Amino acid sequence: MQQLISILKQPHPANDDLRVYFRTIAAIAFMVLFTLFVMRPFGLSNLPSEKDIFLRSLTYSGTGYIVMVVNSLWLIYFPQLFRQEKWTVGKEVIYVLCQWFTISTVIWLVNLWLHKDNPDIVISSLARSILLAGASGMLPYFLVMTIRYFYLLKRNLRNAERLNETIPMNEEQPPFWDEKNSLFLITDDSKIPAISVGEFLFLESRGNYLHIFCEKSGIIKEYKLRNTVKEFRETNGHIPTLFHCHRAYLVNLMRIIHIEGNAAGYLLEMHPEIKKIPVSRSKISEFKQVLKFIKINPKNT
Repeated sequence: MQQLISILKQPHPANDDLRVYFRTIAAIAFMVLFTLFVMRPFGLSNLPSEKDIFLRSLTYSGTGYIVMVVNSLWLIYFPQLFRQEKWTVGKEVIYVLCQWFTISTVIWLVNLWLHKDNPDIVISSLARSILLAGASGMLPYFLVMTIRYFYLLKRNLRNAERLNETIPMNEEQPPFWDEKNSLFLITDDSKIPAISVGEFLFLESRGNYLHIFCEKSGIIKEYKLRNTVKEFRETNGHIPTLFHCHRAYLVNLMRIIHIEGNAAGYLLEMHPEIKKIPVSRSKISEFKQVLKFIKINPKNT
């Protein structure tokens, strides 16, 4: 049981990128169409021709696709529930089970409507429809997701080892902030004290405010600033080591002390006493290039 709980708590690729989500559900819909046409549940084998069977399979898979598109509203209107840094295997399983139940119910209702004028067709119960939907769609989906999970886990762990060799904190060169200690963040807020580049760790966007984390004299400090990440980046364009690694996070590349790989991607450890920062999948390629540039050109950053 403890091992199962541990697995369910493992990071899992989140559904926070709508482009990836729509590509995924399109692939699932195609897979379900193929499975339905081959296995022919829901009375499909009773239809008179192959064309009718295909059209009915297309109706069911299309219905499932539409339901998953509608479910994307959860991602749009409640993004905090699907944040990458908090998404786990357990949450992914729950989300898939909800998709399964919703799709099964809608397909059952569609089946009732399609055969409402044909009393000779016996409609399966909702419970049986859920089981059939699982056999024809969800079980293949779970199989694909399991294979994808372990593939990504192995790949990201391997890549994280390589990336850790490139982070500036592992270099023997003098610290960045010792060479350029005249650089300070610009916050335009008199309540926030001067923060040098060397002190700055990262910032997090929460609603209309940025929460700035820094280390002053060995103590972690947090300051609140009414601003957006985009505006903050533009204001502090004179600091080349600020990297927008995630929609809600901006980090100081020179303060990364460790990069952790998991199935969801990468987590950046900025300080042992604070949480790790995620790197969005869309930012991974740029992140690798920036670290490589800093390693090759440490004096030019």
